[in-house]
Amino acid sequence: MANYNFNGIKNKIIEFIKERNDFDRCYIVRNIYSRFTFYIISPIDIQGFEASLKDQFSDWVDNIQQISELDDKFIFNDLSSTSSLVENSDNVFFSERHVENTNWFIKETLKLKTPVTSFYSFKGGVGRTTATILTALLLARQGKKVLLIDFDLEAPGLASVFASQEDNSEKLLGVKGFVDFLVDYEANKREIAKLSIDDYYFVRNEQVLIGSNGGELIIVPAIATDSNSADSYIDKLSKANIKYGFGKDYIPDLFLKTLEDKIN
Repeated sequence: MANYNFNGIKNKIIEFIKERNDFDRCYIVRNIYSRFTFYIISPIDIQGFEASLKDQFSDWVDNIQQISELDDKFIFNDLSSTSSLVENSDNVFFSERHVENTNWFIKETLKLKTPVTSFYSFKGGVGRTTATILTALLLARQGKKVLLIDFDLEAPGLASVFASQEDNSEKLLGVKGFVDFLVDYEANKREIAKLSIDDYYFVRNEQVLIGSNGGELIIVPAIATDSNSADSYIDKLSKANIKYGFGKDYIPDLFLKTLEDKIN
């Protein structure tokens, strides 16, 4: 699961389901944890279907349930109103579930040894990104290792400043960010050992940018924004669950602590 791909696993599951012919309808639901539940309408037992699906996608399946239009009207009506017919299929449907609430009362659970400075404002267009980047550059040119994290999840742009002028800009824009970490963390059942923190940042240490004193910029995007990731931006953001949920750790704290341990 370390190579989790948000759209890739969805497409593989859909193609697998489309090739089956042992049900009348299949509703695929990707929940807020980026895992999948399957609701099957079939006149025959679905044990064979269930076994085959789990054999192929056991890491991603949360639940497989056989339902009836008559006996399970509430579920059926909800699925019918929220699902879209999959392309090139007449009986496979897909639905996304989104996070709708946020925990406003968070207590810090993991202490960082590294000083943290936040550039924050309710109002946009006041120069937060510019101030952040210039401050980071000044510190890096003094020989310091500086970690930059873009927490502007709804309007990311910090990482693109360091990527847009490069020949490999598309590759840098495709580096996963904090939102991707949230999605991957939930999809992997909050087992952080299954993730590689190296997937969520890139490094800039060219002398022309940060001087010759040994400094370094480590940049964490808000989210991957390359052309291959653009279509899934809203779907990923809608699943960005920063609450405690089933774990004891506040996820941003866990993310920062893991980065600190890795970089130091």
